[in-house]
Amino acid sequence: MNVISKVLVLLSLLATLASCGKSGGGSSAKKAKVNEYLVYGQILSPEQYADAENLPNPCAEFRSKIPADWQQGYLDVPEIPSRPDGHKIKIFYYGKIDPLLPPTVFFNGGPGETSHNSFRRLIKTQPEVEGADPISFVFIDQRGNGCSSFYPQGTTDETAERLRLYGTRGIVSDAELVRKHLLGDRPWIAFGQSYGAFVVHRYLQLAPEGLLSGHAHANALNADGYERMKLRIASQARVLEQYLTEFPSDRQAIDVLNRELVQNRCFEFMDGEEQVKLCGFEVMESFVSLLGFTDSWGELHSWMEYLVIDGEIQTDELTNFLGVFAGGGAGNPLNIKRAANRVISWVDRNTVSMDEYYCYKARRDLLPAVDLKKSVFHECAWAMTQPEVSAPHPNWVTFLKRDILTPTMFKEVVEKNSKIHFYWYAGMKDTYVPVETFKEQADLIQHLPNVHYTIFPNSGHDGFHSEQKVWDELVVETLKNR
Repeated sequence: MNVISKVLVLLSLLATLASCGKSGGGSSAKKAKVNEYLVYGQILSPEQYADAENLPNPCAEFRSKIPADWQQGYLDVPEIPSRPDGHKIKIFYYGKIDPLLPPTVFFNGGPGETSHNSFRRLIKTQPEVEGADPISFVFIDQRGNGCSSFYPQGTTDETAERLRLYGTRGIVSDAELVRKHLLGDRPWIAFGQSYGAFVVHRYLQLAPEGLLSGHAHANALNADGYERMKLRIASQARVLEQYLTEFPSDRQAIDVLNRELVQNRCFEFMDGEEQVKLCGFEVMESFVSLLGFTDSWGELHSWMEYLVIDGEIQTDELTNFLGVFAGGGAGNPLNIKRAANRVISWVDRNTVSMDEYYCYKARRDLLPAVDLKKSVFHECAWAMTQPEVSAPHPNWVTFLKRDILTPTMFKEVVEKNSKIHFYWYAGMKDTYVPVETFKEQADLIQHLPNVHYTIFPNSGHDGFHSEQKVWDELVVETLKNR
């Protein structure tokens, strides 16, 4: 399971943690909740998903929870957007259509995630921050995810060629077909978070005629993938110190993890029928993930108290934790999503892997301001316990033609579409797409009259839920275009 997948599973459990506490039975309660989530996430047998275009429908329960006055349905769309008469896939959409107000189409993070967690959280958050002015949301399960057609399977070159169609170009094409299906010629507002923010960037490039405004939270464009990765790793050290300012008692637990895990201590757990062993800093990836989600810092603090007691790692509890959050065996469709993520990351996003080569290079480049050897709490911690290599690991998708949207290209897009306002948000405590990675793009566009760039000092990757300005600006655009 990749880091983002772990985080989304983990976030679905946070409400449970407070009631579980440290008493007996807490781990069982957490595991039951995860199993419920994974059923939502299409955990099917290999036989069930052998035909990716004809998956059993795992969405009946979720669809029953969509409000009765919302529209929902499937739309057949071309897998290759430029070939409307070619092979079709199904896209699931749902939302409330107000005849007097333009809806906001919401693009969730990923790639490789459903819209369902975003839907559940947004309909809970919206009444708390929106006030009396309505915002009607439309959600789309991005191609390959949720109730839409599942990703093509495998790691062959032919599958990779198909998977490259499942990035932002394909998602924007699908969204335009959904818009025309629901609204005809009426444009709508687009809001995206994390990878969804990147979708909004691409939407403005490919189909500006469909947009009234674009709102992008927690993602930026970068010309150099390594620089983006280096800044991300550095931000994890910075944000950890901010976290410890708020929870200073956790420094001792972190010192214990640094000391004990660096000795390559291993933990074994069952992932379905497969026995898995993780060693050293490898076990800490899910904890690192939580750093970027400031809404979850309280839960991270609870886990620290739960897993390190009197200066000792609680082996049984950490093993249970890994069994819940670090799974992803051969029979797990999340591994198919991991393959899709690799393709999309190469073709559609300017990223590099967190391997030994890039991690050691980042350590050298960040010294003396940041010393990555001093902390377990960053994504390069495990890689840097391995021998240094002289070149990055081979990538099986590098033969694919890339389709990168660069900051310079986007500046031209914004200038060309000067009537479309672009609202763009970063969080100072975001470790996924930290504020440092926004500077390159900001230097090019923040002075433009239709760009509204905001840095939130106290929120992270999930901060748009609690930042009133995000909602106020959505309301302004909604009412302006009624």
